[in-house]
Amino acid sequence: MKKTVKLFVLCSVLGIISTQADAVTKDKIRFGVKGGVNASTTAVSLSAYDPVLYVRNVTGYKYNAGFNAGVFVECPLSGTFSLQPELILSAKGMRSETFTSQYRPSITGFKLLELHAISEITSYYIELPLYVKAGFDLSRSGRFIAGIGVYFACGINGKIHSEYMDYELSESGEPSNRGNLWTGEKDIFKGGRINFEGNMPGTPSGMESRIREPYLRKPLKRFDGGLSGFIGYELRRRWFITASCDMGLVNMLNPAEAWDGEVKGSMYNRTFSVSSGYKF
Repeated sequence: MKKTVKLFVLCSVLGIISTQADAVTKDKIRFGVKGGVNASTTAVSLSAYDPVLYVRNVTGYKYNAGFNAGVFVECPLSGTFSLQPELILSAKGMRSETFTSQYRPSITGFKLLELHAISEITSYYIELPLYVKAGFDLSRSGRFIAGIGVYFACGINGKIHSEYMDYELSESGEPSNRGNLWTGEKDIFKGGRINFEGNMPGTPSGMESRIREPYLRKPLKRFDGGLSGFIGYELRRRWFITASCDMGLVNMLNPAEAWDGEVKGSMYNRTFSVSSGYKF
């Protein structure tokens, strides 16, 4: 009788182990491809100007459109959780618009100037995200998926294109007529100033230094990293669509010298993406 009980228990344990092993083998390692669109910008904080020298200095940072494309591996940990490392090419960037009014009373012999600057950064990164992913069945064919993790990135190429327009101000402080226009660009990951071309020979002497964005004079750091997460829907465990957010934690700025001293600050990538893909 005791031998029968022991045999029954042993067969039950082996059955449970066999069932769990079969469940894990069904969730094998899978490879996939994905791609989509990005909306990216930067969170910028810069040292303040001397309020005596300016009556206004306003900069707005806007989103720039880009793309993402790459491959991934899904490594099951259980029926619900998995690890998902990825290799992604991602196009990011931002747009900025600055208005600066220079306060120079007429009795000093200098003109009042209004400076309008528009800059657009387009940068390309190779990214290595690593997610802990979870999937929850919603129906027989579809399930809710979500992931959280970290990403590491290296900038491989990037350009900044800038336009500068200055206006002479009237005694009341209003723009009286259009002045000079310069345009130029540079590699954001390399040193050197922007090479300007415009309706006057040379460069806008001293004008770019009055725009306090340090990336106009110093390169940005190539390496980036931060937190990342996504939510989405998966169909038949093959097709999927996700919405994700990357929050950079690496300050990309190098301090730069402006005409009134050193400009310090911080600049962090912020990217929202919508992607779709397929698992083989």
